[in-house]
Amino acid sequence: MRKTRFATYALIATLLALFTALPARADPLADFTAAESIFRKAAAKESSATDEAVRRFEQLSAADSPLSPLFTAYLGAAQTMQGRDAWMPWTKMRATERGLDTLEKALRRLELRHNRELVRGTPVAIEVRLVAATTFIAVPSMFNRYDLGKQALRDAFASPAFAAAPAEVKASLHQQAALAAGRDKNPREETAHLKQALEAEPTGAIAEAARRRLQALGS
Repeated sequence: MRKTRFATYALIATLLALFTALPARADPLADFTAAESIFRKAAAKESSATDEAVRRFEQLSAADSPLSPLFTAYLGAAQTMQGRDAWMPWTKMRATERGLDTLEKALRRLELRHNRELVRGTPVAIEVRLVAATTFIAVPSMFNRYDLGKQALRDAFASPAFAAAPAEVKASLHQQAALAAGRDKNPREETAHLKQALEAEPTGAIAEAARRRLQALGS
């Protein structure tokens, strides 16, 4: 009996030592916040941050997570920025196309549950579409993603999750829609989206840009 008790204690001690030695489980939200901070530097044309943003989002998107479409969307946008930063024309084309393909993959991965899944208060489905639309609309027309960008915006506006999006995200979506309308030479639609961006968020950088553009349009 005594031997059995000692063996049990030894087993428990071994298991405790094992669990103590295990590395702490990664926190995907904390990792996402850190990766997104680097992504913002890359988006601000700090090219030294672009490769690091890609590396981090590659790690995040490789994991089996309900947030996978969001991580994949940011990975695609970061890969597209690698194309922006590349020197050789063929490297630019290859990297940009890879990033755009990754963004399309992120959109295909969206499910109904991503309308309910929130990250920093934003539905995953809405943020994925915002990242995709922003990138698709920004790249040159030769990449043939402009219509996909407009479709991503339409899907975001029509989504039941749109109402739950924070004001800044709604304003960003309307800003992108206004850019698209301006490119399509549709001043009426552009004006409508600029006013909706202002209504969603009356202060900040998006609001200032909207006011300047409305003034230029005579509205």
